[in-house]
Amino acid sequence: MEQRISLIPSYYQAHGLTHFSPSQLNKSMSSWFYEYVVKDTEWRKRKVPTASMLAGNSFAVGYQAYALENKHEEVAVKAAVADYKKQRKWLLGNEVQIENWEKCLDDMPDTVLNGIQALKDLEIKKYKDINCERNVEFYYDGVDVVTFGKIDLEVEPFYIEFKTKWSKRKKRPKKEEYYYQAVKSPTRIGQFEMNHAKQVSFYNIATNFKPGMIVYASASDYSILNAENCEELTNDAHHENNLQLRHEALARQNLIQISEDVNDIKKIITPNWKDINFYGYTSDELKEVKEFYYGN
Repeated sequence: MEQRISLIPSYYQAHGLTHFSPSQLNKSMSSWFYEYVVKDTEWRKRKVPTASMLAGNSFAVGYQAYALENKHEEVAVKAAVADYKKQRKWLLGNEVQIENWEKCLDDMPDTVLNGIQALKDLEIKKYKDINCERNVEFYYDGVDVVTFGKIDLEVEPFYIEFKTKWSKRKKRPKKEEYYYQAVKSPTRIGQFEMNHAKQVSFYNIATNFKPGMIVYASASDYSILNAENCEELTNDAHHENNLQLRHEALARQNLIQISEDVNDIKKIITPNWKDINFYGYTSDELKEVKEFYYGN
């Protein structure tokens, strides 16, 4: 891939922006604008995490111990569990998230083992070089800043995007009681998995069209989706997804050129509070973002 060095335009700098990422471009416009333009890096670091988000990070500790450090799978599980136990402190004061954390902790060993089994099926240990979290970049045509991404795991012929599925907290009908429902790994790309497919498509173009796949892991099972069993991961789908990602980047680029004042720009953005991007907000965070959009 051709390397390109480019200065960051002043209209990006005016809003504290230096680049895009697949996760940014997959967000709704209203959540992206609030989190990346109105707010800054420090706010995003302070934002209250969810138990499942932290669990996904600890899951990575497990499969990386197996893949990179050549640890036995049981040792890899212990590494993931130990890391996740350290994360409980970030959820103190949030009773629901503490309950979710406890369930994710129960699910962690089987989820890591299922992820490792997927790696065994893919025979990654036969490859000499295994990389995790390699940074890649790509400049979309007409977009004046780079888009960065980080590949979960990569070997010479392919790369993997890992996604985890954790038990869901459900309310019993007509009762003030909750229970946890086991979640199975997807065997196809549905509405909520399309953002995952677009991430893989970005890595495809950023690696000069190397094949990629999604590995889903839960406490119940695992699945491996690739171009052979998933039409959303074919070359044609990658092309279409990258057209959409480029369009999202151009839309954001055009938006921030309207004004250096976020209060001017917000007037043309219509937030959807049922959007999945706002599900992880606490009640205080949701109140704050609504006050921003609805205020003068």
